[in-house]
Amino acid sequence: METTAEMKLAAAREKMALLREARQTVTKEVEKLMEHNESDGLSWVGTTTDLMEALYCAFEEQSLTDDCGLPLSFMSIVKHCCVVLHVKMPRNPYNMAKKGKSRKGIKKQSIISRTTHMPTTMSTHINYCTYEK
Repeated sequence: METTAEMKLAAAREKMALLREARQTVTKEVEKLMEHNESDGLSWVGTTTDLMEALYCAFEEQSLTDDCGLPLSFMSIVKHCCVVLHVKMPRNPYNMAKKGKSRKGIKKQSIISRTTHMPTTMSTHINYCTYEK
């Protein structure tokens, strides 16, 4: 029979595994996004805060690299994705990503928290669609 402490520990481990999986999902989606260019006609329909949070998550994973194999800077990821998604680049993307990560409550969860509860793929969650000029 498990004790209360063991049950709490198991629940915490399960939550951490879900968050790790969600971060990987977001990172993979950003990696796909980085393969696109402005002429592909994509458009962001979510909030800029969600976008910055997702981009910062991918930056923290350091899986996005340049031609020399060095991790891309957060600003280079932001610049590229803002151009591709036809989004005005925020004045302080770092601050916006930080705000996104620190959202709390039922109605204001971070994109990572929401991803742990989403049964669908991240591409539907990230909300990018065809851009019409």
